[in-house]
Amino acid sequence: MAEPSLATIKRLFAVSGNKCAFPRCVQSLIDANGTVTGEICHIKGRKPNSPRYDANQTEDERRAFENLILMCPIHHKVIDDDPDSYTVERLLEIKARHETQNMGGVEPNEDIAQRFLMKLVSNVASSGPVIFSQNQQGGITAQSVVINNISPFPQPSLRATEVYANKPSGGKFLTQIHLSLNTPFPVGNLYVGVRAKTVEEIELAPMRVGGAIYGHTGRRDGYAFTNLQNAYGDLQLDIISREPEQFHIEYEIN
Repeated sequence: MAEPSLATIKRLFAVSGNKCAFPRCVQSLIDANGTVTGEICHIKGRKPNSPRYDANQTEDERRAFENLILMCPIHHKVIDDDPDSYTVERLLEIKARHETQNMGGVEPNEDIAQRFLMKLVSNVASSGPVIFSQNQQGGITAQSVVINNISPFPQPSLRATEVYANKPSGGKFLTQIHLSLNTPFPVGNLYVGVRAKTVEEIELAPMRVGGAIYGHTGRRDGYAFTNLQNAYGDLQLDIISREPEQFHIEYEIN
């Protein structure tokens, strides 16, 4: 699934006035601390079953400036939860009005644009896979990570907050993923498995002192797995492979 280029994201922000495009919303897209709170919204949906999805639209059209708008998370949810009210035509009008009012703004730097992109692609939930996509080593690499919930039952969401993919390290390659488990209470067991042809080792650890207990870890050809008991909050997953890889990561909470 093609994602917008960093140049497109910079252009979107430059005509945003650093404000959500939803009428009369004054929520900043980047707060006073430099935290990116805004989100990239698709006017015609990003994928099948998305609100306002148009199967006749090309991938280039889907990720183009003309099909995208920046909003706060609340109004992103508002427009996608009510596509009958927030039609393609209405959203194009909202986009045109907001951008006309904010012409001549300054483009953000590459880091800010990358963080907008990360927010778009890093929502990991039980509804299906997510692919992190930017074609470079040592960053968010093209189709480098696919994450699936393998439980047949509803699960707390697992959210990726940072990815460092296929970084050369000691003759091998390191992929590091920071995960957030969206539950206020420790889960009984968080199982994580990684599928890749040359995966050698994975380690899952809490990003805080104490509070989680290591369970069984193991590896067989093309698959490594581990689990944490009483896990919650922020976690770090390190993956070592012999070659740059696309990693299929599975998780289950029980």
